[in-house]
Amino acid sequence: MKLLIPILLLFFQASQPADKWKCYRDAKPLPNEQLVRVKPSELKERVLVCAVPRLPSTFDGQTTLFVEVEVDEDGKIRCARVISGGQNSIMRDAGLAAAKQWRFKPLIVEGQAKPYLSILALIVSWDTEKAGKQCPKEKRRA
Repeated sequence: MKLLIPILLLFFQASQPADKWKCYRDAKPLPNEQLVRVKPSELKERVLVCAVPRLPSTFDGQTTLFVEVEVDEDGKIRCARVISGGQNSIMRDAGLAAAKQWRFKPLIVEGQAKPYLSILALIVSWDTEKAGKQCPKEKRRA
């Protein structure tokens, strides 16, 4: 399974262009050489606070979004962009809005907190129980 996600990611990245970066708090994406790359499996272990994507009550659909996230030294999402999944803007916007609220453990390298880059897989679904499985209740943002 750990090998399957990167292979699928490469396939999806080749088939559709990534969205533009959406940055928060007047931030701009950092150059790649300033970022440490973190595996998606390691990112999942670093979660402190998460949020479940919310779709409008009139929307019926489901997808898995792969969101590239740039995490700052404090563990907050600095910038995010959908790199695959979500055939429409409603799902993509719901996924980005949820991703913005996630918080992670800071990455300490040689005694100093560093910004990092990783990929967050988000289930966006009308079925809140299914979407909620990716975000344990004890870590959920209200």
